Amino acid sequence: MSAIRLMLVDDHVLFRSRLKRMFEEQSGITIVGEAEDASSAQSLAEALRPDVILMDVGLPQGDGILATEAITRKLPDIKVVVLSVHGQVREATRAIAAGAAGYLLKTYSAAELMAALHVVIQGWFVLDAAVGREIMERRGEMAQLPDSDRSCASLTDREMKILGLVGFGRSNREITGDLGCSISTVRNHLSRIYSKIGVKDRTQAAVYALAHGLAE
Repeated sequence: MSAIRLMLVDDHVLFRSRLKRMFEEQSGITIVGEAEDASSAQSLAEALRPDVILMDVGLPQGDGILATEAITRKLPDIKVVVLSVHGQVREATRAIAAGAAGYLLKTYSAAELMAALHVVIQGWFVLDAAVGREIMERRGEMAQLPDSDRSCASLTDREMKILGLVGFGRSNREITGDLGCSISTVRNHLSRIYSKIGVKDRTQAAVYALAHGLAE
């Protein structure tokens, strides 16, 4: 098997250097490029066509998940693994919706990252175990709700749109910009949405949106 062509995207030089040292000690990995912001990540990905990209969540000039979405839409053969400092369900669900091939933590060892790269190159998704358990727990909670409560048939078009944006990981302020309405209007919509689909909080709503194909 030929070496995996890897691209690193992170705005912290020291972290990129640490990753490079880690992978230089491993066989089967060739680092083909580095980027430090979302814009250069997209242009470099198109120029280099790496097999896999390790993408930091927090980047200048647009976040890493938005960059992931742009790359995977234009270059679907590239596998993007999102790296985060804090394992969060909201980030993970947003990364999944953006087309990422994985969501892992920056604290992973070289061996763990190597194993993950070999998994995604074969077409599988990798997810931090703790985040995965929390997502499954949230889904389990929703699965116990009555079907009538979980049905989204009663949602208005605007509520469906807002729920989809929540599933994509958009904040209330970002949703106001997307839809041209006030923060209070978004909050009122969310309160009605939670009641209609029978969820307790924003995280459950995000998982619901992903499970029902609303986060686009």
